Amino acid sequence: MINVLRKLSVSAVILIMIFSFFGCGAQKDSKSSSNSTDESSSKTYGDFDNGVFSTDKYSIEIGSGWVKDDSISDLEVAVFTRDSSSNSYSSINIREEHRDENAEQIDVNEYMETAIAQYNSMQDYEVKNSKNVKIDGRDAFELYINMKTSSQVMKMIQCYIIDGTDIYTYTFLTSSDEYKEEKSKSEKILKTFKFK
Repeated sequence: MINVLRKLSVSAVILIMIFSFFGCGAQKDSKSSSNSTDESSSKTYGDFDNGVFSTDKYSIEIGSGWVKDDSISDLEVAVFTRDSSSNSYSSINIREEHRDENAEQIDVNEYMETAIAQYNSMQDYEVKNSKNVKIDGRDAFELYINMKTSSQVMKMIQCYIIDGTDIYTYTFLTSSDEYKEEKSKSEKILKTFKFK
C-alpha cells in the first residue's frame, strides 16, 4: 500500500505540473528550466530539519513523523510521506512554480475555475468543494478532491497560493478511511506556511 500511495503522490505532482504548464497558462522562466536539469542530480529541494521544511522563499511546519522523499528530481517539488512507524498512508507534496516576472498577474478565481474544470473533466477525479482562503496574507484557494483508484477512494486537499506571478501548490493526499482524522492535521500544517 505504501508503494501505491507513493505512486499516487507522484501522480498528484504530475497533475499539478500539467495544470500549471498547460491548463492555467503558467510557464516557468528560462533560467529556472535550464538549471533544473544540471542541478537535479546533485542537489535536493529545500531543507527539512526538526519537522520544518524551508526553502529560500518560504517555510512550513510539516511536523514530526514525516520523511522527505528526495527521489523526485524536480528541484521545485518536495514530497513527504509518513515514517515507517506510522500506520498512515498520507502524503504531502509542495510545488513551487516561478513564472517570468513580466507575466500577467494571476486571477485567483479564474485559476480556481480552470483547475476545477480540469479535475472534473478527468475520469476518476471529482472536486467536492472549493473555497477562497488567505495564506500568509496571499490570495489562495483550496480544492477538496475525491480520486478513485482500483481499490479505494483517495482524498486530496489542494491549496494554490498565489504570490504575484508565482504559484505554490500544497497537496495533501490520504485514504478515505483516514480522511476524517487527517483533514484537520493537513489544514493545521497549511496554516504554518510562511513567506520569507
